[in-house]
Amino acid sequence: MKTMRKIAKPCGIVGGVWAVLLAIILSLLAPTRMVTSEISMEPDQYVTNTIESIAWGTVAIIIIMLLLGILGLLGLMLSRRNPRLNRIFIWISSLGMLVLSLALMFVFISPSGLILLPAAILLILAAIGTWETEVMPFQEAV
Repeated sequence: MKTMRKIAKPCGIVGGVWAVLLAIILSLLAPTRMVTSEISMEPDQYVTNTIESIAWGTVAIIIIMLLLGILGLLGLMLSRRNPRLNRIFIWISSLGMLVLSLALMFVFISPSGLILLPAAILLILAAIGTWETEVMPFQEAV
């Protein structure tokens, strides 16, 4: 049990930073497509406008991944001030990251789900470790 308490903070930091960095890397490497539209200014003249865009689903996944990573890091920073809020943030972040990772692997068939899985596991270890720190003093008092 002491080992879980000791590794909780490093695991949480590594898992949160992993998720944030993965979101940044995916946003830079996200597949883009060229969207071309023609605008008619006059009856015989057309102006062609080409825009490079990212699919909305990819943007949503990147934003969710970024928010979950930041939420996990925020939960670790609040560990001294409010332990209950700390546990809630880390559990939401870790379970959300696990669900997102499994959804990316099995529903969207994306390799980024496998890359995100270690971050989810590290955040789950951090959540278990922070849960143990709160429960242990209560058990000793009884």
